Amino acid sequence: MRPPARALPPVTTALLIANVVIFFVPALLDNFGVQIFGERVSEVLFIFGAKINTAIAAGEIWRLFTATFLHASVIHIGFNGFALYSLGADIERAYGPRRFAAVYLAGGLMGSLVSYLLQPNPSVGASGAIFGLMGALGVFFYRGRAVFGGASQQVLASMIMTALINLGIGFSTPFIDNWGHIGGLIGGTLAALALAPNFVAPRYGESERPVASWPTLGWPLVAGLIAITLVGGWLLPGAK
Repeated sequence: MRPPARALPPVTTALLIANVVIFFVPALLDNFGVQIFGERVSEVLFIFGAKINTAIAAGEIWRLFTATFLHASVIHIGFNGFALYSLGADIERAYGPRRFAAVYLAGGLMGSLVSYLLQPNPSVGASGAIFGLMGALGVFFYRGRAVFGGASQQVLASMIMTALINLGIGFSTPFIDNWGHIGGLIGGTLAALALAPNFVAPRYGESERPVASWPTLGWPLVAGLIAITLVGGWLLPGAK
């Protein structure tokens, strides 16, 4: 008999729903000829949400956030949705909903910022945030390598290989915002370093369960990282 399937945790579920709805609802409205401000809905959504460097330079810093919920095609939302579904549940269970949401946010914002600084073309997508989750999974198992043993090495090797393959595809494929991927990986990893638990393996004769302690300054450090990212978008010039 198969074990019962575990329900997706709340933040992963909410992010999946948000990404799918934000993609498909405008597409459906556009298909029915609905217009906003005299423009096609899909075009309005792109104009008012995508990472567009000139708009960010003019003060629309919120685009660093909104761009992470927009997708350019069914294939685009399909790949990112599947990646979020595959990675998100386990990482959310490992970090907890609030820390998971903070890592996702930090990865998405940093991905948008690095793209803004180094990639002149408009871009959209949750890929930066998903690369941030990959970094968070790597940090979790690196911190727990004394507890998880060989499983840590397998997960770390798999994450490194997956990241390298995806970055290689990005650098060899036009229209993929690889700088956003790299930025997301950096942002998610930094946030995870601040929030991931520290594990202490049990000694002989003690409880068989490892002890996990959460960093005291984790939340202030992540808040500072997010603030620095937003200030960077406000003050630094984007790629032209």
